[in-house]
Amino acid sequence: MTDEVKQSRDIKSVSPIDETSDAVEGDINVVPFSLPIVSGEQMVKGLGAKYLNMIEKTNTFVTTSTSFQDVTDLVITKPISERTVLLIFFGQIEIDIAPSYAHMTFDIDGTNQGGSDGLVGVREPVINCPIPTSMFYITSELRGSHTFKVKMKSTSGDSATLGSSTTRLIFAAVELT
Repeated sequence: MTDEVKQSRDIKSVSPIDETSDAVEGDINVVPFSLPIVSGEQMVKGLGAKYLNMIEKTNTFVTTSTSFQDVTDLVITKPISERTVLLIFFGQIEIDIAPSYAHMTFDIDGTNQGGSDGLVGVREPVINCPIPTSMFYITSELRGSHTFKVKMKSTSGDSATLGSSTTRLIFAAVELT
């Protein structure tokens, strides 16, 4: 038996709340290790899902519209084999007037999935303060070809910017089992 294996048998767990523990300083040994780097496709396959598509947008999208507008380049059209789909978005929003709101939603085949206020509403407390934003949505069971879009609007008509010169926007679709 190696010293490392023998040593791991002697490790005790200590809770800072547990006053009754007989553990003393030095009882916990930490062995450093590295996790493998996996891609998004490898992760979803491990979950039994099918990776449909992912889009990375590096330029910005700006709108002053008070109705939802398609975010340029964030559109995925794929055939679905009678399953639910997980839609994922990551990015940042910046509004040029504060306080002001921007709203985001997913659109599936021309239908807004979040109603008049969308799925996510972001309030900018101060002018030009980038706010990290994420949005997730699981569809009902779908079959056939479908188009998924990210949409955004500004409730006050002020300029709302999605993304920046230093960040990416990520939009992905994953078919769940």
